[in-house]
Amino acid sequence: MSEDLVIPMTVGIEALAARVQEIHDNEPGLVIGLTGSVASGKSTLARHLEQTLEPPLSVETVSTDGFLFLTQYLRENGLFERKGFPETYDYPAMQAAIASVRSAPTDFPGYSHITFDPDPDLTRTVPPSDV
Repeated sequence: MSEDLVIPMTVGIEALAARVQEIHDNEPGLVIGLTGSVASGKSTLARHLEQTLEPPLSVETVSTDGFLFLTQYLRENGLFERKGFPETYDYPAMQAAIASVRSAPTDFPGYSHITFDPDPDLTRTVPPSDV
């Protein structure tokens, strides 16, 4: 690969942050969804974007793992091997939370990497934010 094809992450993040700011200026209450396979860098990208967006923008980052169906449910319904695929999420609950957070404090269920299930004790109330 030629070196002129490699774009440093900081340049990409700064360009992405500039585009987010531009969109936000025209559509307040912007919600950004990042998708990708396990360990593809979604959380890392979100963290870098959050750190790059300049104040006064308020930014909240949430994970959707808390919307996964319980492992027991997945096993009972033959979905355990598909855990993480769209059909293993409580999509209506996730959609409602994402829509609600634009205008009101919203509870986002947490996910335990110890039990590998959503954990009500890890629920986080997220206030409305700019992004």
